[in-house]
Amino acid sequence: QSPGAASEDSRAEIDSQLSALRKGQKILLKTPQIPGAVVQHQKRLLITSAVTSEDILAYLTNIRCPDLTQSLDQANCGGPIQDGGFGEICQGRLNDGRIVALKSLREINRKRLKYLARELYSWSKTEHDNVLELFGLAYLRGGIVMVSPWMEFGNLRDYLKQNRSANRLSMMVQITEGIDYLHNIPMIHGDIKAANIFVSKEGVAKIGTMRWMAPEMFRAGSAHTREADIYALGMTALEIFTGKVPFSEYDHDIQAIRAVALGTKPTCPPELIRQPKLWTLLNKCWDLVPHERPTAKHILSEVLELAGDDNVDSWTLV
Repeated sequence: QSPGAASEDSRAEIDSQLSALRKGQKILLKTPQIPGAVVQHQKRLLITSAVTSEDILAYLTNIRCPDLTQSLDQANCGGPIQDGGFGEICQGRLNDGRIVALKSLREINRKRLKYLARELYSWSKTEHDNVLELFGLAYLRGGIVMVSPWMEFGNLRDYLKQNRSANRLSMMVQITEGIDYLHNIPMIHGDIKAANIFVSKEGVAKIGTMRWMAPEMFRAGSAHTREADIYALGMTALEIFTGKVPFSEYDHDIQAIRAVALGTKPTCPPELIRQPKLWTLLNKCWDLVPHERPTAKHILSEVLELAGDDNVDSWTLV
């Protein structure tokens, strides 16, 4: 059997294991046979509460994620500066001088170890201008961190607050291109929001890894879907064009959560009254029947058409 075929067999087995993980099943992780990889310990790893960060790190580095522990300048890794959903984000530095972002988990337990295994492997497979790159992973302060490029302009929410002249439609185009790419892999993001999208020093939007959850996500047994991503994309677009979080009229998050769970849709904001095509598109993203929502590809086609329309007003907030 050729080396290439062996590699494909290994990755097919890994994909099968990851599919089982997504279904919440208990699995055995077998160290994959990858040509050229030096594997010191051939073993099967049962993911339980006894599995350590080092165990997961050793397994993942035999797949595709480079182990950057020795390349990380640990003396120049600061404390948490941002909440990243499942984990915190710190700024660090590699030995070659590059500034990087380090995403870690708040705590290590069985559920989070399984989530980490899925996120690392899935993220390592992506390659798109509008999806944040994964350099690798490292062992830092007793846990695993994901190492990615540092985004000078921070997240999209902060960037738009500081740059009211930014072309908002261009940002929506870039984000939709990234989501369309992920859905075609196929991959479900599950956490699309302005605070989880970052902006490079070149002004490029890059999608990173409860408020914008779709109504069906509050029901027992619900799982992340493309349709839920589309709902969140519509809410993110609303924030992009208005500079305000959806349902900002509510004083407390629980009120917004209840409104979403009941199927309440946002009302048309003043910024979009003169953009009926865009407002109609966003409303389609929030359809209470998930399979009636447009695909990312369809949304991309419509926003590109809007971008080429010379008769619309400026897509800035100034």
